[in-house]
Amino acid sequence: GKTGPIKELSSRAIVAHDFMEVTDYSDALSLSKYVICQLALDDEPFMKSVAGICDRSKFFGSALETWTRIFFENEDLEEMDAALFVVLDGIQDKIDEFINIFQKFTKRGFGKRVRILLTGTSETFQKIHQAGGIKVEKIVLKHNNRRDLEAYVKLRMNQMDILKETNRPGVNQIRREITDSLVESTEGDYYQVNRVLDNIAKTDDVEEIRSHLESAGSTLSEQLEAEIESINRTRTNKEIKEINELIKWVDSASLLLSPEALEGALELGLGGGSSSSLMSLRAKIETKYTIFKMTGNLIEFKNYEIREKIPNKDTSISSELQVLDSQQITPGEVKIIRHYLSTVCPEELYQKFKFEEFFESKLVREGVYIHQDLDNVQVMLALRCLRCLVEPRNEKTEMMLEYSQHALLKHLVAADRSLADRQLLEELGVMLVRLFSEGYATDSLLGLNGGEEKSSRVKFDSYNYQRPIAWIDWILRDDAVNELARWFNDSAVIKRVKDHPLVASFKQDGADRVSVLLGEAMKRAAKDIFQRDTLKYDTLMAYLLISSIFCKKTDQSPFQVWEPQINMFHLVEDYARTVIEGPVDEIIWDAYAADLLIYLDGDGMSAMALERAKKA
Repeated sequence: GKTGPIKELSSRAIVAHDFMEVTDYSDALSLSKYVICQLALDDEPFMKSVAGICDRSKFFGSALETWTRIFFENEDLEEMDAALFVVLDGIQDKIDEFINIFQKFTKRGFGKRVRILLTGTSETFQKIHQAGGIKVEKIVLKHNNRRDLEAYVKLRMNQMDILKETNRPGVNQIRREITDSLVESTEGDYYQVNRVLDNIAKTDDVEEIRSHLESAGSTLSEQLEAEIESINRTRTNKEIKEINELIKWVDSASLLLSPEALEGALELGLGGGSSSSLMSLRAKIETKYTIFKMTGNLIEFKNYEIREKIPNKDTSISSELQVLDSQQITPGEVKIIRHYLSTVCPEELYQKFKFEEFFESKLVREGVYIHQDLDNVQVMLALRCLRCLVEPRNEKTEMMLEYSQHALLKHLVAADRSLADRQLLEELGVMLVRLFSEGYATDSLLGLNGGEEKSSRVKFDSYNYQRPIAWIDWILRDDAVNELARWFNDSAVIKRVKDHPLVASFKQDGADRVSVLLGEAMKRAAKDIFQRDTLKYDTLMAYLLISSIFCKKTDQSPFQVWEPQINMFHLVEDYARTVIEGPVDEIIWDAYAADLLIYLDGDGMSAMALERAKKA
């Protein structure tokens, strides 16, 4: 039963947002799924609730139906000690699709549990008013905000060591100069104000401060271009490579990631020896990688418009050359100075002044510059996910496991194979075959053999033994198998693996493609049940895997596995005997069978467990 009415206050706040200029979802249904996915990934109880609804509903035909099932008719929300915030920015072109959702939202009185924050033009809110039946509170944004801007600038200056001590000579004067200049030149543009203040915070030179103030009046586009150019000139090759890898993840990952997860992502993309820096990624974002910012514990672009200024790989060389002028230091000039200094300076003194690092920062790099790779980015991220699943993980890359499990398919679907580099496609084909033919890899994808007993998971049911999220696509639905069929029909993808038994079997007419892909996982699961001394949790997850696949093949409800039946136990055991090769120790087999029957605790299973235990 329910534990009580909705509480006035919630201990957790879960936030999902959509910025239409960034995501550009074509309809309200896609947008709704996007924000619901964010909420689910951010809160485990809500994820379990949504997963259960999706298992029962299978298909949502409209945005209204989606909101109705997930929010309006979801009784689990009453028990969740959480407030859900949904931020919708720039949906004025699609407001008509949301009117009926907002009306039902108001009618149901969901304001205490789910809150919607909406931005729009005056026409947007006029339509909402004309529709009727929608309760909305508005805050009108105006240009006349000088006092707010002055207060913000003052707050920032009070946090800077060079400006917070107002009793020191000259400090009050430069503070007034900063405030007046920013208020007048930026016209209240927060990004420009913040960028200039960030730069001022990094210097203690008055003339440099004034130089930053002079740049405040330039257009946002000019500022962003200057920032990218500055990073290209001042950061090392290794740092530029890290920035380019971050651009891929921040721009094209299915969700924003934490610094800790992205440190694992950098290792997946660049290798463990890519950087010897002791500085954390969080610190680099704050001090070096200035095109990004921290929002809570997530990394994103400091300004979404900066993506438009990052050149694509094909054009970035010419764009880089355009910044050269008569004052640009050339490699030849660096060579002359390096020779001179290394000749006249003792080696110890030469190293002490770090001349080599200085020369490297002054050179225009060949092939190492800030850029995007739009043709290949989805294939590259899919490869990163595959490496996380297939290769042994360390403490850093383990942080990317959950993302790789749920996002691999998304990147495969989003990739355009016709534009992608053929070598990348060949590598991806090899990794896909390894994913489904190597035990460690299949365990990683399907969340098996966790190696840790969950003491609270006593009863075998859908709450205590939640299916891993990857099972939805790879087992319960046909989406992943159908997508793999498209990839394995690409000659570039299978060039190096076309003779592999898995590929040959998968491409046969009438093949049971689920069994081909998951055959290795099912075989390992069978051994976990009847031959290996595994933890109770791992034994039950192995049983759940095989029985879920059997339910899928016979069009049975996936929820049947939570009501253990003797006939399903026999199916699993019979399957295990067909796939486990070599001699079998029947005593051990019966002992493990008895354990499984006790764990399942279905009708008639206790007596059967006792019988099998006596045989053992």
